[in-house]
Amino acid sequence: MLDAEVLGAHVKRMNEDGFTIVEDALEAELVEALREDLDRLERDLGVVPAGNDFEGRSTVRIYNLLAHGKLYERDPDLCCQLNKVDPQAELLERYQGWITGVRRDQADTRARAESLEILEGGILRVQPLAAWARSDVEAYLRAYGIAVHPLFAQGYTSIGCQPCTRPCRDPANERAGRWAGKAKTECGLHTFWKRLA
Repeated sequence: MLDAEVLGAHVKRMNEDGFTIVEDALEAELVEALREDLDRLERDLGVVPAGNDFEGRSTVRIYNLLAHGKLYERDPDLCCQLNKVDPQAELLERYQGWITGVRRDQADTRARAESLEILEGGILRVQPLAAWARSDVEAYLRAYGIAVHPLFAQGYTSIGCQPCTRPCRDPANERAGRWAGKAKTECGLHTFWKRLA
């Protein structure tokens, strides 16, 4: 298991900065928490709002509004593809990989997650929390005095785009607030890429 503290030390020593795709839900709270974490790690990170290309043009979001209306209602898979997966694919043309907070206990779709995965195209996916349970995360936060994100206290145990995210009412399934009432369980960021090793 890759320890989160060891990973944090590596992040501090990285020569290049990275990126994150910020979903449009509750964006102000997410960006503020992200900035605080980055200040603690002494790193800079490009914040790319979902639906924007690498230069920050909001082409996808504008296209969705003008041509498709509420695409998230009619075709949530296409909406996620255009607003999350495609921008991530463009960003990964410039980077060797990315770090996620995926845990095996979050969903059946994540049950086989490994701490380090090689994906098609030689992309590296690092998931230092893969073997952790929610209780491990909570213990780590307490042990190191890390503040819990304010949205968590409001019932948001999994945060995504605003129209598709609700506070979770099922303590046994922290992702139950995502795409409520639909069979969809993943946006595609963690399932689109074929795993090679």
